[in-house]
Amino acid sequence: MGACHAVHSCHRAGRARWIGRVATGGPAGGCGARASAEVTGPGASAYWAVPASATSSHRLADGTGFGLFDSGVKAPGSSYAFAFPASGTYVVTDRSDGAQQKVAVPILTVPASNPRPALWLASGPPPAGAVYEIEDIPPGGTKFVHFRSTTSTTQKLHSGLPAGTYKFRSRIRNPTSGLATGWSPTITITLTG
Repeated sequence: MGACHAVHSCHRAGRARWIGRVATGGPAGGCGARASAEVTGPGASAYWAVPASATSSHRLADGTGFGLFDSGVKAPGSSYAFAFPASGTYVVTDRSDGAQQKVAVPILTVPASNPRPALWLASGPPPAGAVYEIEDIPPGGTKFVHFRSTTSTTQKLHSGLPAGTYKFRSRIRNPTSGLATGWSPTITITLTG
């Protein structure tokens, strides 16, 4: 991962490599040597491959502390995929060499029956004891503030919110243990009426 080779350039033999994402028509360029990568939304998979030329196996695991995934030992020539369950930024650690990569999962919007969309935060419930924490920058604001904590996979933007342009971000957080993913990329939404 940390020193790797990708679909297009950056080659260092023997390391696991980020090879793409789904829901965009197939693999897209990307490289584990990059500090971060982005999948298309909650439930989308990221793929890694250990080149056949590698001289050792690799093991990719969740570095957030939630224990969401562990590839097990992957021999040269093998691959691994994981569907990230919720918006946020996840640390992926290669336990064979300590290399790390961040994978960002954005919030998506879902059309609603009223004129306001809903935020799509996740493809399923959060881990036990955790919540989806949402922050926003309201119209005229300059910094993120707490918006809502929920276990729901979507969050409706109710008519009680004043019209204007909002910025939202979210993450998984366990209020008891303090474990948290990083914040998702920011989504900007303009609400009318």
